Amino acid sequence: EDRADKAADEVESEGTGRLARGASHRDEDALTLLKYAKIDDAKIKELTLKLEKLTEERSRKKKHLEIEVTNTLTTQIELDKTAEAFRQAHDERMEVLEQWEQNYIADAAPR
Repeated sequence: EDRADKAADEVESEGTGRLARGASHRDEDALTLLKYAKIDDAKIKELTLKLEKLTEERSRKKKHLEIEVTNTLTTQIELDKTAEAFRQAHDERMEVLEQWEQNYIADAAPR
């Protein structure tokens, strides 16, 4: 009987040891998962902040671009009006020169 008790104690001790090792592995696994979850949460927070900053920067740049486009169009319109005024002044000058030449030729012609 003594041998049987010892054998039973060994089996029980071995089983308890396996359970303890299994529990220990599960605890390690749980700690590892928790560690990775914290790392993932930190990375998600970092990327979320980066996304917010980039979104704000994009909005600022888009607004700046819209202002520049408006200024460019306004300047183009002003330039077109100036060019038209220049062409008109040039045409009027050419008309005056033509009239002047005709008058000069008429005055210089023998009578």
